[in-house]
Amino acid sequence: MKTDDAHHWYKQVSNTDNALLSVSAIDSRHAWAVGGNAIVGTENGGQTWKPSIVMFEDRIASLELSSVSATRSAIWVTCASAPLVFKSTNGGHTWTVGGFGRQLSVSVTRINSISALDNNIAWIAGRNGDIAECFIAKTVNGGISWNIEHCHENGQLRAIQALDKNTAWAVGETRVKAAADVGEVNGALILKTANGGRTWETKKTMSKHLQTATDVAAVDSNVAIVVIGLREYSEEDDHENSSATLQLTTDGGDNWSSVPMSNLECWEYPSIAAVNRKCLALAGAGVASTNNGGSSWNTHSMVVKAATPSDALVFLRHIYQ
Repeated sequence: MKTDDAHHWYKQVSNTDNALLSVSAIDSRHAWAVGGNAIVGTENGGQTWKPSIVMFEDRIASLELSSVSATRSAIWVTCASAPLVFKSTNGGHTWTVGGFGRQLSVSVTRINSISALDNNIAWIAGRNGDIAECFIAKTVNGGISWNIEHCHENGQLRAIQALDKNTAWAVGETRVKAAADVGEVNGALILKTANGGRTWETKKTMSKHLQTATDVAAVDSNVAIVVIGLREYSEEDDHENSSATLQLTTDGGDNWSSVPMSNLECWEYPSIAAVNRKCLALAGAGVASTNNGGSSWNTHSMVVKAATPSDALVFLRHIYQ
């Protein structure tokens, strides 16, 4: 889907049968999307999408591509089913393959998200399957080598966004202590680095059962908005209830407040994009947008395929700007 004014959305033909889980735009005309074993790109604002074929030994048919981050100098793609990162520096005509997992002493079984700055610098985040730990890794040499920067909390990270070579945000869930009669539960986790990844600071954890931060939209080093979803099981009606909230910080993550969501069911909108703290958009089962910081939302009924948190709304940043 694409919008020309953030109010009217148009369904586009992707030329693939795969569910596309992540999209990243370079500008209003050039964008890339991935999902399953498919990579598709457009050079005309989405009027047509062309497939790009990545071969890695004989495993292309079974790859599960999870995230894409497109810059003017390189297109980066991650794989969730194998510890692989693909990169193209010629518009998707050819791809190099980096075996991220082979450079580690642990086995990384899932890379959920990537955020690249250029041809050389990129961050990835996900879960180390051996011991179910969150991990963040960074390359500064175009993917030749990766350095683990954070691998402490039990859980996984679902999205990462880098603003510049020093500042990045990452979100997901971890095991946190709750009430004495409950023990440990899954709680939403928000991390930030301000020194290029040398250290990562926990900016917020929320300790409700089955809670996760699904996506982050960082405007600058001070302003960021995070989607946090909660699923709770009700014994009374034998039903799982879903709810969610948007959390906003304007001071670099030291303090957080809830963004008004009117009557939106945010769990249906796991992806977010922001131009500033007032101009936001959510995507998932549909599209919702606000120009007043959430005081009112416009909903758009056209269904999109973005079912996982990633860069599902990057196109909006260029439309608004």
